[in-house]
Amino acid sequence: MAVSDAEIRKATALYWNVAEAAARLGSTTYELWQGLRSAQEAAGLPSIGVSVGAISRLRGQAGAIVRAASEYEAARRDQAVTPSMVGLWPTARPIEVRNTSPETLVRGTRSYVEGGVTLTSHFTFKYGSLIGLSVGEVADLVATDADTLADGHDQQAAGIGAFEIIAM
Repeated sequence: MAVSDAEIRKATALYWNVAEAAARLGSTTYELWQGLRSAQEAAGLPSIGVSVGAISRLRGQAGAIVRAASEYEAARRDQAVTPSMVGLWPTARPIEVRNTSPETLVRGTRSYVEGGVTLTSHFTFKYGSLIGLSVGEVADLVATDADTLADGHDQQAAGIGAFEIIAM
């Protein structure tokens, strides 16, 4: 049975963080579904609100984003960013729209020093297409934006961690 766009939007809003964590841990869709069902039953709810098909699609998308980020991380700085290094958000716009008006999110972690203490936080930056830039150019672009973010909050930038590139 096909899963509607509306159900994918609902599943993404409700369960994206759980699906993403499951993908990072290597959990299967079955394990994710069983965990969600157990939580739903423990809470006394009649259902989790979406179908197993929607959860399966979320888990698949999350796994693809994790794999794309791994491929990006393994690439040389002079290597061009390719579509296989870019994940696809579950509710991404149609391909025709993405091709004519690309929107890409880069999500990751950054370190900064505040009050003599090194802290870590998450960031999300929005760009146009990053396909064709080198891995090093993208890393430098993200590092520059992380530095600007730190400067805007009177923090001393201490570097960026791993990040993922996601087409919207």
